[in-house]
Amino acid sequence: MFRRVLNYGSLIIAGILFLVTFLVSAQQPFDLTIFRDENNLTIYLPGSGAVSILDMTLEADGIAHTLATYPSVRSFHANSIPRPICFRLQRSGDTTPLTGACPPALTITEILPNAEVFWHNQTTGTDSTILVTNSVETLGFCPAGQSECHLTFVALTPTPPPPTVTPTSLPPPTPTEGIDQCFLYGLGVNYPWRNYGHDFGEAWTPHDGAGTYQQQLDADFAYLKEHGVETVRWFLFADGRAAPEFNDDGDVTGFDEYFFVDVDTVIAVAQKYDIYLIFVLFDFHLAESAQVISGVQTGGRANLITDSHVQDTFIENALRPLIERYGGYRHIFAWEVINEPEWVMRIPGRETVEGFDMVSVSQMQSFVTRLADFINANTNQWVTLGSASRNSMIEYWTNSGLDFYQFHYYEAMEDQNPIDYPALALGLDQPIVVGEFPTAQTSRSMADYLYTIARNNYAGAWAWSYNAGDEFSDFSTAASEYASANYHCPHMNLPALENTTLFDFEDGTDMGWGVYADTVIHPLSSSETNVNGTQPVLGTPTAVGSSEPTVVPLALGEISEEVAHDSRYSLQSRVIQTSPDHPNARKILLAVPFSEDLSGATISAWVYLPEGDPTIYFADTKLFLFNDRWCWFESATPRIDYESCDPRVPFVGREGIHLRPGSWVQVTWQLGNVEWTRSWQDIVGIQIWIESTFPYDGVIYVDDIMIEHP
Repeated sequence: MFRRVLNYGSLIIAGILFLVTFLVSAQQPFDLTIFRDENNLTIYLPGSGAVSILDMTLEADGIAHTLATYPSVRSFHANSIPRPICFRLQRSGDTTPLTGACPPALTITEILPNAEVFWHNQTTGTDSTILVTNSVETLGFCPAGQSECHLTFVALTPTPPPPTVTPTSLPPPTPTEGIDQCFLYGLGVNYPWRNYGHDFGEAWTPHDGAGTYQQQLDADFAYLKEHGVETVRWFLFADGRAAPEFNDDGDVTGFDEYFFVDVDTVIAVAQKYDIYLIFVLFDFHLAESAQVISGVQTGGRANLITDSHVQDTFIENALRPLIERYGGYRHIFAWEVINEPEWVMRIPGRETVEGFDMVSVSQMQSFVTRLADFINANTNQWVTLGSASRNSMIEYWTNSGLDFYQFHYYEAMEDQNPIDYPALALGLDQPIVVGEFPTAQTSRSMADYLYTIARNNYAGAWAWSYNAGDEFSDFSTAASEYASANYHCPHMNLPALENTTLFDFEDGTDMGWGVYADTVIHPLSSSETNVNGTQPVLGTPTAVGSSEPTVVPLALGEISEEVAHDSRYSLQSRVIQTSPDHPNARKILLAVPFSEDLSGATISAWVYLPEGDPTIYFADTKLFLFNDRWCWFESATPRIDYESCDPRVPFVGREGIHLRPGSWVQVTWQLGNVEWTRSWQDIVGIQIWIESTFPYDGVIYVDDIMIEHP
């Protein structure tokens, strides 16, 4: 799919492999309407089809303002703008509702400080007459005091034809075999950004990356989880406008102070809702001709593909630290090298495209293979590539070191790339995911898409999109069909990570943990029974040994910056007494959202007692899982106390440890090799029980909970 991108959306120019091309003449006029008040100026382009606004300027008081130079508008390719669409220039702090012709889904908003509001002088309270020009001649004007003006614009720069790629003949269909009708690589959605190119790191000041909208992100992922989404595809670097950082020679130097904070935030929310991320490293727009907008370069990074030295600096100063930091995170499902690289490849018949620095096929293939090989050598996480079509996926990417293949589908491709085509007929060596397909501007229902994709044995289905805002995106209308889709596999085909960081608390939140006083608390629901059959009440645990229910304080965990095992944050909880039979004993119970196959795995956590606290002469740790009751595992042999617990789960634990005040101590639990089933309810608990020479009522810290696969 050919996409022009914007802070809140993207333009998808349908027509990949579309044999009929079109050109918009430089003299072809199109209508527009200007709506204005003292705080807002909105340009509405009605109709359909793409038009060029590259030369559109709004002149007031002798000063010309070119629409395409605004950062939000510039994120599109301005000579190929879809209609209908609205561009709104809005005074900072204004809350005026949008005009009826411009609903939020069609509106691109640029927030301007008072000094840049050119159509109304707030100090004098006077309007300015606005002349609309194409940089050569005035085509109309909107008089001062007039709130709605209808004009006709004639573009000097023509709208380019949609690019094409040479079709590759598919093999004839064969009968579909072995349909399991579930998506081993997930039922997913393209997020795919909130601010194209600067969700991670700072482009324009002030920083507006993911770390600044965690509350909205949390709400979004809660909504996606509620509607059955298992995987989320998200653009990381895009065209390089915010990350990584470059020096004046074009070499990659690393990341700014915000980048890892933004990535940590997204991973933390994904962990909380048990959603798996596909991080797209680059978009093909990195090879768009460079422009500097308000001091920030967009595009102009084709040398990442063509120059081996620049690639070296990217790998050493960006990719290596990225993989070293996140290569063990189980909620990163895959790294995607680049989105739709075919659009900037010199394919026969399309050697040049205006506004792009084209690269050769061999250069792009070498770039993809080199990055894929590096990722494969340094982590067991999957590697993929988002091909613009199934045909080009077969033609260019089958020998690039990918762990699974991915292609994109829109209805304009149907003649050359029908969606109803069996994956097995392609004869490829890896699973295939349909990485984009529309949720709007399509004749198929979402239920039809999902059934067709599953029936043809594709390994995953990731819809376009949640909030790109373009004409092919309307996930809200598809969400109910996602929620009822019966294509969830009992277990997704997750990467077998040797060492996975589950929780490190580096985003400054507890990421779904519950830290409780006793075993009576279920972290996610109050409807289950605890190990002794009593009904838990969230927030009011009963002290063990009490004849009457006794409310004891709930030991909720808090994020601490006082001490951390690695980096900045840890989880802190005050230990409390829960047994009258052991007056000097204290414990905490940590209930963890968890959904991974634990067969043969080692779970570990780092524990810390503050320096100067009384000597702890004994400490014990237990691991427990939730089936229909809590099932405890401790000591050197399996201890299964309840019939409802699965006796097939052998366990090797620790008899006791010494917690040394002022030092981090790692505790571990080892599970035996068993077949992991859905009966284990995505919850793992860790109990830390300590006994000292006299009552200890201080705090305990936990950090870097890990899983190590065999």
